[in-house]
Amino acid sequence: MEKRTILAIVISLIILVAYQEIFMKKFMKPQSVNDNTTTMQVKPEKKTQEVATVKKKTIQPEKKINKIKEVIKNPNEKFLNVENSVFKLTFSNKGGAITKCILKKYFVTYKRQKNVVLFDKVRDYPIENEIIVNDYKIPRDTVYNVDISSYNVYVENKPYKITFYKDFGTFLFKKIYTVLPDKYQIDLEYEFINKSKTPLKIENSTFYFRTEKLKKAKYQFEGSCFLVDGVLKEVSVKKIEKEKIRQYTKNVQWFGYSEVYFLAVILKKKDYFDIAKTYISDNNVVLEGIKNFNLKINDKVTDKNYLYFGPKKYDILKSYHAGLERSINYGIFDFLAKPLMIVLNFFYKYIHNYGVAIILLTLLIKLIFYPLTQKSYESMKKMKDLQPHINRIKEQYKNDKAKLNQEIMELYKKYKVNPFGGCLPMIIQIPVFFALYKALLNSIELRHAPFISHIPFTDKVWLVDLSVKDPYYITPILMGLSMFVQQKMTPTGGDALQEKLMYFMPIFLTFLFLNFPSGLVIYWLANNILSIIQQYMVNKKMEKSK
Repeated sequence: MEKRTILAIVISLIILVAYQEIFMKKFMKPQSVNDNTTTMQVKPEKKTQEVATVKKKTIQPEKKINKIKEVIKNPNEKFLNVENSVFKLTFSNKGGAITKCILKKYFVTYKRQKNVVLFDKVRDYPIENEIIVNDYKIPRDTVYNVDISSYNVYVENKPYKITFYKDFGTFLFKKIYTVLPDKYQIDLEYEFINKSKTPLKIENSTFYFRTEKLKKAKYQFEGSCFLVDGVLKEVSVKKIEKEKIRQYTKNVQWFGYSEVYFLAVILKKKDYFDIAKTYISDNNVVLEGIKNFNLKINDKVTDKNYLYFGPKKYDILKSYHAGLERSINYGIFDFLAKPLMIVLNFFYKYIHNYGVAIILLTLLIKLIFYPLTQKSYESMKKMKDLQPHINRIKEQYKNDKAKLNQEIMELYKKYKVNPFGGCLPMIIQIPVFFALYKALLNSIELRHAPFISHIPFTDKVWLVDLSVKDPYYITPILMGLSMFVQQKMTPTGGDALQEKLMYFMPIFLTFLFLNFPSGLVIYWLANNILSIIQQYMVNKKMEKSK
C-alpha cells in the first residue's frame, strides 16, 4: 500500500480502538427516552418461593373473575428430547419450556469433538412464558400436561408437534411447539379459550434467559437485539448493565440474543409484540416480549410466533423473510462488507477453501482498483523525480513563503504533477479495507475454516481456524516483512522524518496484527505481495520511459 494510505489506516485504527476503549467505556450515556424506547432504573424481580398458590399481580385489582384453580406443582419433572438434522432440543413439562439447545453442525473447537450448546438451564429455563389473567399471575413453573408417545423423537420427514396444555378452570391454555425437519425454526403457538362467564384480559409474556456467565466482547457485538419498525436495535451487555432496562413499545417484530456467530430469536408471524424489553437479573440477561389480548366469553385466540436458534449465516437468515439477516451488522461499512462476503462465499463454493477464497478476493479488489493504484504510484514517482527541484526552490526562497509556494506550484504545473495524486486514489480504498476487516472479524464462515492445516514438512497444526490468530505468528511476521519490502520500493517525497516513520510502520502493524484473525492477516499479506508486484512493474515502466 502507498505510504500515506498506511499512515491513514494506522491513525484510523488508533482512533477506532480509542473510541471503543475510552468513549464507549467512560462517556456513553443511556439512550434518551422517546415515544418508542425507554430506559429506566429498576430493581431485579425476586423469584417467588410460593409453590401452592398463585402469586397476585402487583397492580390495581380489576373486577375479579371466577377464581383460578390452585396450581399444584409436580416434583417429578419430565423431559422430552427432540432433534432434527441441525439441532437437539430438550423440553420440560414444567412451564412447557425449552431447557436446552445443541447445534449439531457447529463445534466448540476445530477438533469437532463437542457441539456448541446455544443455551442450557442454569437458574431459569431459557425459553418460557408467563400468563397474567386480569389480576392473577400464573407461575412460570406451572406443570403442564403433555400427550406424547415417546420422550426421544427424531424429526425427519414431517413436522413434529408437542402440545403442553392445562385447564385453569376459567380458561384452557395450550402451548404448541412444531419442530420442522432440517430447519433452525420452531413454530410456537399460544392458544387461549375463555370458559368463564366473564371477559378476560390476558397478558402473555415470552421470556428468553441468557443464563451463562455474561460475555463482554471487546471488538465484536454481543447482547440483546430487536427489530423495531424494520430497524435493528442492538443493546450490548455493557449498556444493559448501565441502563438496567431497555424497552420498546411499538412495532417490535422480533427480539433475541446475538452472539458473534450465533443467534436466538423469538419472532411474531404476522403482528408485533406490544412491548419488548431487556434487563439484567441475577447476572443473567433477560429478554421479554409481551402480547395483550381481550378474550370474550367462549372466545378463542391464538398467538402465533416462531423461534430461530442457529448460526448467523446470511443466506439462512434471509430465507426466513423476517429481517433476521439484519442481525449481521458490520457497522458503518455494512453496505460494503455484505457484498464482499457474497463474493467470498462465491469463490468458496468452487474451491472449498476460505484461505484461497480470501486471496482470490484480494486479487479481485486489486484488479478493480488497479487504475487508481497505478495512477497513485506514477504520481509518487513523478514527485520523487521533482524532489531535487523542490529542495532547490526551498533553499532559494526559504525566507519568502509566498514566493516559495508560488514557485512550487509553477513547478507542478510545468511538469503536470498533481501533489495529491498519490494520496487521493488510495484513500478511496480505505473503506473497503475496513469493510473487509469487519466482515472477516465477525463472519461465521471463517469460524473453524482451515487454510493450511500443518506447517509444511512438520506435524504442527497451523492455520486450521481462520477466525483466530496464527498460533505461531508466522503470517503476521511475513506481513511485516512484506510491508518493509514495499516501503523500500515505494518512492518517498524526500522528507527524512516521514521516511523514518514509514519504516517504523511495519514493526507497529506486525505487533498490532499478532492477535488479529489469521484470515484478516492473510488478506493484508496477499495485498502487500500484490502491491509489491505492481510497484515493481510501475518502477520498470517509469525507468524505460526516461
